[in-house]
This record gives sequence, structure tokens and C-alpha cells, in this order.
Amino acid sequence: MEGYRALLKRQMTELVTRYDPELFFFDGGETMRNEEGQSLQQLCMEVAWDLKPDLLVTRGAIPTPEQQLPGIGADTVWEGCITLGTAWQYQPTNEQYKTGLHVIRLLTETRAKGGSLLLNIGPDEDGVLCREQENILHEIGLWQFINGEAMRGVRPWVLTNEGDTWLLQAKDGQTVYAVLFGHNDWDRGVRKEILLRSVAASEDTTVEVLGQSGELTEYRPDLDAHVYWEQREEGLWISALNAQRIYCGIQWRNPLVLKITHPRPAFLPMQVQTAAEALLQREDGVLLSADIQSLGSFDRAELSFEWRVYPGFALASYEEGWQSTEGLPVTEAGRRSIPLTRLQSGVTYQYRAVLQNERNCMKGELTLFVRE
Repeated sequence: MEGYRALLKRQMTELVTRYDPELFFFDGGETMRNEEGQSLQQLCMEVAWDLKPDLLVTRGAIPTPEQQLPGIGADTVWEGCITLGTAWQYQPTNEQYKTGLHVIRLLTETRAKGGSLLLNIGPDEDGVLCREQENILHEIGLWQFINGEAMRGVRPWVLTNEGDTWLLQAKDGQTVYAVLFGHNDWDRGVRKEILLRSVAASEDTTVEVLGQSGELTEYRPDLDAHVYWEQREEGLWISALNAQRIYCGIQWRNPLVLKITHPRPAFLPMQVQTAAEALLQREDGVLLSADIQSLGSFDRAELSFEWRVYPGFALASYEEGWQSTEGLPVTEAGRRSIPLTRLQSGVTYQYRAVLQNERNCMKGELTLFVRE
């Protein structure tokens, strides 16, 4: 092993000095340590940073969850690692690729939770991307061309999402972006109303849809394309028209993005965490627990758990199959538990705590268990 560590040191020195890389991703070696407790990853990082202090290291230095994003994000820098298909390498047959919409959602969710997204693509043996992968990347690129400012240089808002609407704020705090998923039926020339409960307007607030001027809709001079908004007691009410003609004659089904300037939080959100260590196996099922850390600006809420049969590592980023337990009224912080019955022995399940009321919904971290 000492000889291997010496070889690694020489290899790292060669890589950094000869090729001047900007980023390293170390996969493996984190559990292989010498007598001083230094892992192989730590050895490689120290060599790299001694030679080039500003070199970026992701896996090895920061959390890098794989194939599924964390349930609540993290206070530290992190990177989500997701494959475009079901495997890291190219598979010429029996492959299932994510749609462009799926990847855009993963990107938005990652940024709303304070992370960055590593999206894997698999070239074939000649280094060429298959047309299906390339087309998905073009779709993502086109959406970014219109909405990229909502993904770059942004930070988490006071909460990550309101249902299918994901929220991000510019790092200077002067703008909130609302990415409007869940509107696949929003045809060009159709007006819709959106209510954002966590965003309050100020005297200087403006609202627009990224990628459109608000002045007109092509081929429809009869339509009013302006965005209207009003601060109401229940939240910020917005009326917007889809005026974008991205494809010729075909509706664009990827989400529109609202840009809201000079916002302020409408309330202090609730906080809940899934208490995985408190899961209790019982004869009739399991007892799920959650720690309600704060009710924020509210005096009541309802606790429940979302659960599903775990779809497996490769398909974990898909949101299908979720079910909900019964609800439990909550009026103060503390630990609460809810039973889950009618489970199959030996099956792996996934679950997370959900704390919600009419204005705020917060979810805990995703957790796995096997029914005994």
C-alpha cells in the first residue's frame, strides 16, 4: 500500500503539472487510510492543492449524492450526480433516457436547494453521442438560452418550492425566480393565474416572464400579453400570458419562468426533519417519526409522511409512486409519529416527513428502510 500511495502521488503530480486541470472528482479510496488516518482521497487532494491551490475538488471535498437529489438540500456546497440514462456508460440497447423536462426539473430543484448538477452523458466507443442524448441536451440548452439567469448565480429562497412551482433568488436578494412546472397544458396565447404564498411584493416590485417582452404575441395582435400582479392577503397574485413561440407550429411544454424584483418573504417557513433513527418495526408495519423543529410564522399544521416502494438506484430521481399516510394535527415543535401498515416483508421502502398547512408545505430528508 505504501508503494501504491507513492504511485498515486506521482500520478497526481503529473496530472496537475502537465495538464493543468481545473477540477477533480475522486471516486473511491475514501475508506483506505494509512496509520495517520489519511485516506487515498485526502492524499490526492493534498497533492493537488499543494501544486494548484485554486483547483476545484467536488467528490472527495464536498457531498456528491448520486442518482437522487437530497430531500432538503444542505447548508454547505454540494453537487448532485445524475445520469441522462440509467447507467454511467453508453448502452446501445434497452436504455431509458430522461426527458428534457425531467432534467430541467432536476436542474431547477438542485439550484433551489443550493447545489450544482453534474449531468452525465455516455459517448459510444468512438466518442460520439447518440442522437437521442444530443437532442435532449439541445432541448436543455434552448431552455437555458431563455431562462439561464434563473439558474446561474442564484441561491435558495426561504423555501424551495410551492407545489410544482420552484423558487430561487438572485444572490443579491433583489430578485426571485418562480419556475412554473405542472402547466403542461399551457398553450401559447393562453393566460393563467398563479398565486405565490411565500413571496410578498414591495413598492418597487416588477413581474415579467423571461423570454417575452409582454408587448405582443406573434400572429395574435388581439391578445394582451402584459403581466399583471397584485399583493393579496393570501399571497402574490400574478396573471401571465404564454406568448412564447419556441418551436414552429408546436407547443413548447417546458416551464415558463417568472422574474419578480424587490421581493420580501411573506412569512417565516416551518421546519421539519425525517427522524430516520427513530423508525420502529412493529408486527403490523412500521412507526414513522419526524422532528418538527419549528412552526415558523404559524400556530398549526398537519404532519404526514409520503412513502413508496423504492424504485431502485437508477430510477430514484423519478417522482412516480408516492402515497401519503393519514395526517396528524400539530400545534407545537417536537417529535411525532404515525403508523404505516400493510407493507410487504423484505421490500425496500422510501419515505419522508411532510409538514403543511394552507400556506406552507415543508418536507424532510428522503430515507430508506426494509420491512422486516
